[in-house]
Amino acid sequence: MSGKDDKALNVTRLRDELLDAEIFTGLRDAKALAAGWKNEYNHRRPHSSLGYRTPAAYAATLAGPAVGAAPLPPARQAEEPLEALTLITAGT
Repeated sequence: MSGKDDKALNVTRLRDELLDAEIFTGLRDAKALAAGWKNEYNHRRPHSSLGYRTPAAYAATLAGPAVGAAPLPPARQAEEPLEALTLITAGT
């Protein structure tokens, strides 16, 4: 299924499970119910397309170091004391 199809499926579920099933008393109520539905959908409901894992659990398996990040080399002792180093400035 393409990303576009996935989004269409999610909108359909949102409409069927939230918008058509609830009566909202105002914008604040609608936002609170939508946030609850989103949390349930992403953190508590397993999805067959993700190997019966929640989207949050699946995303955690993909998390790794940032793109382009490289581990820092181990720290090493300076060969000269800092006082002995000469500062080079622009124009000199």
